[in-house]
Amino acid sequence: MTDTLRDLLRMDAAGVEIPVFDPHEVIGRAERRRRRHRVAGALAAVSAVAAVAIAGAVLGSGEPRSVGPADVPSHGPRAEAPRSRPIVWSDDLDRGRVGTLHVGDQTVDIGQELTSVLDWSMSVTDAGAVYAHDDGSVWFTDGDRPTRIARKACAVAAGAARDLGLATGNTGALVAWFDCEPGSRGDLVVYDTAADHEVVRHRVPWCDATAAPIHLPASGSACLPDALVGDHVYFTHLQDGQDAQTTRQFRYDLTSGLVEPSGQAAYREDLRGRARTLVVGASGLDGTPSEARGVAGGFSFRPAGRRLVPVEHVDVGEVGAETRVFDGATARPVELRLPEGYQPTPADVPVSFFIFEWLDDDTVALAESGFSTVGDVLVCHLSDGRCRSALTGAGIVPGMPLPG
Repeated sequence: MTDTLRDLLRMDAAGVEIPVFDPHEVIGRAERRRRRHRVAGALAAVSAVAAVAIAGAVLGSGEPRSVGPADVPSHGPRAEAPRSRPIVWSDDLDRGRVGTLHVGDQTVDIGQELTSVLDWSMSVTDAGAVYAHDDGSVWFTDGDRPTRIARKACAVAAGAARDLGLATGNTGALVAWFDCEPGSRGDLVVYDTAADHEVVRHRVPWCDATAAPIHLPASGSACLPDALVGDHVYFTHLQDGQDAQTTRQFRYDLTSGLVEPSGQAAYREDLRGRARTLVVGASGLDGTPSEARGVAGGFSFRPAGRRLVPVEHVDVGEVGAETRVFDGATARPVELRLPEGYQPTPADVPVSFFIFEWLDDDTVALAESGFSTVGDVLVCHLSDGRCRSALTGAGIVPGMPLPG
């Protein structure tokens, strides 16, 4: 856990929003559903499955238990066909306000006010972009009018990277959060942004004290989603005792509804061999699997002539030890090259390139970062190492610090 997260856990949570009827939101949701029906077939059709009531998963002597897979009907995980993702970015940040967001070649007005100079809680799914407001509401856009998909998630708009209450995967359309609406605290929600509905809502009783990741009362607890890998949601339970704070990671299985203890080793093994995973280390077989999401990926690429050399990420502006990177699905080495004649911007500042998004199984998007400024965006193919310049001066991309 980062120092930033500890600070956030001591901050006061935003007040609970009183539900109101928003006719524009209803109209926008209906328009998006009609548009998706017209392009149906981009994702494979799946059958809905009913949730089966089960006893809680036994987590060992003295361990918390799960009470079953769902408190509302579950549609089950979606068996989706692989889909290319758009690059999500913004160059419209003025006095703490993000005016517009680019989703591929679409531009949408979002008017997002940011009350922090740290990271913005914005993630990508196969269907578009998902982000949180400071009031805990969660919004989705596929390049059209944003739609609110949660009124009060246990999420914040800005803070330490990936500790903000939302989790998405490198592939698929799912996003996960914990519900902080009155009467629903402790519910783990998994939402399908392509189908526009909840996949599952699972009660986790020992997360009932969850108020928000920015507020943890004395002797209280909170739960934060960490990652979404295939049909597994990884989350951390934070328990604040009188003497110390304890953190334990668990894994929820969307298919069985079971919750079981986890950890970094289990999480990395779950990633191993999957598409859209990179392996960092001496070989593609025994290195460390990584989702490679911006600064949280654990490594970066440094220009050396035309080569992009992977280094262990110490901090922006600090050179780490050189390492090797492999495609997790094929175990082939990843050897990226800058475009012919390309010069990093600015040329007089040491820069690193961070993978912030997978576009498809062979294509990644890299953000150029010099200290706290995101510059150009490159699109690179793992199979042949070729990169092209996609954007100049992007400013804001998922998984990277805000400019300034």
